[in-house]
Amino acid sequence: MQVRRGYPNKSTIGDYLNPVNGHRGALQKKGVTPKDYMKENLRQLRESQRNNRDVVHENEIEPENLYKLSQFQNVPSRVFEESKKLPYREPSSNFLRKGEIDKRKEELGFEARMMRNELERKLKAESDRNNTTPPSPRKPPVFHEVAKCAPKNNRNFISENRIEALYPTGMSNSQKAVQSKNENNHKKTSKHDEYGRVPAYLENRKQQWAEEEEYRRLNAPDPDCPRGMMLMPENERVETLNTLKNSLAEAVKQLSSMPFVLETPSLKRKHAMLEEKIKEIENAIGLFSRQKVYIAKD
Repeated sequence: MQVRRGYPNKSTIGDYLNPVNGHRGALQKKGVTPKDYMKENLRQLRESQRNNRDVVHENEIEPENLYKLSQFQNVPSRVFEESKKLPYREPSSNFLRKGEIDKRKEELGFEARMMRNELERKLKAESDRNNTTPPSPRKPPVFHEVAKCAPKNNRNFISENRIEALYPTGMSNSQKAVQSKNENNHKKTSKHDEYGRVPAYLENRKQQWAEEEEYRRLNAPDPDCPRGMMLMPENERVETLNTLKNSLAEAVKQLSSMPFVLETPSLKRKHAMLEEKIKEIENAIGLFSRQKVYIAKD
């Protein structure tokens, strides 16, 4: 007796381990998505309901009555009556035949090319005829006489007219010119006593302008001055500086007069107070030694 060796069929074991859920499960196992009949039936049902609603809505809408004059209410349409009288015409067999549009385009293009070639031929023939035709005779140009200008003259007619008006007519032109020249020279050489001097009113005006400019400069606001401060006058600054220098000299004198060895606490306190006072006075002297000192406004 021959015994079958080996493992049983793998698909049978797989079916035992992973049972298939009917026909849809078999399709899913093969990679095919089964059709959802429930979803499809629901879609068709909703589409049918929508169509029924549209039909009902259309039936409920009454046809719109077009406005018509009262005298034409019962008059039939003449167009409808005339259309009944027209004979019936069979539709043309060439209507919308395939390729008719392309054929018509080719015909129109051929006609346009023929017309263009004919026009070019006529233009070429006209050009050849013009080239072979001898030129027509022309009349000689008309002579135009050009007026010649008189030669340039440097004569000063304005000066001559002025001399003629100032002097009698009995004098010759040369005498008049010499007399006019002498008068001009006399006017140039004759000068008054104040010639070349600046008038007094101009000097006064310059001095007034200088004073106004100085006043404006002194009273102009200082751009470096902080807000709420003012520039200290120069005389007050110098006076304060001198006072500080005198106070410094007095404090140094008191400090130098103290003993070298300070044994008591009072002497030590006085020595520290004098050193602190000297530092404050030196700082104040450095401050008031500047060109500009700003103080708070009252």
